Amino acid sequence: MNASKTTGRWWATVGLMLSGLWLAGCGTPSEHFGNVPGTDPTMTHSATNQTTLPAKSGSPDSETIKIGDSLTVVFSDINPQPPAFTDSVRGDGNIKLLMDHSFMAANKTRSQLEKEVHDFYVPNYYRYMTVTILPKDQFYWVGGEVKGANRFQWVGPTTVTRAIQSAGDFSDYARKRHVKLYRVDGKIDTVDCVEALKNPALDLQVFPGDTVKVPRRTWPWEQ
Repeated sequence: MNASKTTGRWWATVGLMLSGLWLAGCGTPSEHFGNVPGTDPTMTHSATNQTTLPAKSGSPDSETIKIGDSLTVVFSDINPQPPAFTDSVRGDGNIKLLMDHSFMAANKTRSQLEKEVHDFYVPNYYRYMTVTILPKDQFYWVGGEVKGANRFQWVGPTTVTRAIQSAGDFSDYARKRHVKLYRVDGKIDTVDCVEALKNPALDLQVFPGDTVKVPRRTWPWEQ
């Protein structure tokens, strides 16, 4: 009698196990693809939206530093702030900066050299530091209906509306919605400065050698 009960319990256990396996095979599997490249929807979306843009034509940061180039190196976010270093790249390709340390500058872009200089001083000597390397004596022009048309030194990233402000702002006769931006490569862009002041994405970058020209209104009601 005991053997019969034991056999019955054994077959019941086997039956339950087989039923569990059958149900597991028929159920909907959970989607755990976090460790499988390309199957995580959030990772795929992120990669799709990360676009590496090429350096803009005419941007000084897309050009490599050459022997003989004159550079101005500004150290900020440190106290006390040292004066800017202005030096020419020597024949061996180096420039000498803080603490008389030399850096190889030739054949590097400004952003590459900025990172190298920053990483040398931070955190070994300073907790924080911002390094900005400016090419010396680079200019852009602003003309037409502005209060102070002139040539202006390019000292870092600027935009059409900022360039116009550096020229004393618009004159009373400026046609603000049709400002022309003449690129060094011959391209001509039109900027609606009324809208650009509302939406910075419309405010185009101005690079060395570019010319901003503000036209004159034909009719009093024009903008």
